[in-house]
Amino acid sequence: MKYIQNTYRADLQLNMTVGGRAKVFVFAHYVQDKLTGSVASDGFTEVSDEDYELLQDSGVFKLLVAKGKLKVTDKAPLKAGSFEQILELKAKVQEQEETITALRAEIAKLKGEKGDVDDGLDKLKLEELKAKAKELGLDAEALKKKDDVIKLIREANAGVGA
Repeated sequence: MKYIQNTYRADLQLNMTVGGRAKVFVFAHYVQDKLTGSVASDGFTEVSDEDYELLQDSGVFKLLVAKGKLKVTDKAPLKAGSFEQILELKAKVQEQEETITALRAEIAKLKGEKGDVDDGLDKLKLEELKAKAKELGLDAEALKKKDDVIKLIREANAGVGA
């Protein structure tokens, strides 16, 4: 079963000859009563699979589809009074809300794990910095001793040349 939507501003009619017999397809356009607001035609025409195959052989039908005046879909249009479709949509909404809740819980869990990892990295960086400082501290002490030796030598040399 296919549903063909007429997006043009007027009804479209296709006349075909099939096996020596005339076949007429009428695609009504969307019509809404201006006074009451009620929808007289939703612009969709239901077509059987056999009729759709016949329409596929029509050059005019292909042209109307290519120009966007007719759109073909497999899903039935939503009708205001279709109780089954409303129940189906409510079930889908409920399912999507549950999925969203599960995803939000997963995001919160991942954020918590990220915080733990960040804390661990901060501690690791702090330990690395302490080790570097200790290394640099030892180097500074060694340099200070060498600097003291150089000062003593300079003082001794200064006294010799005077």
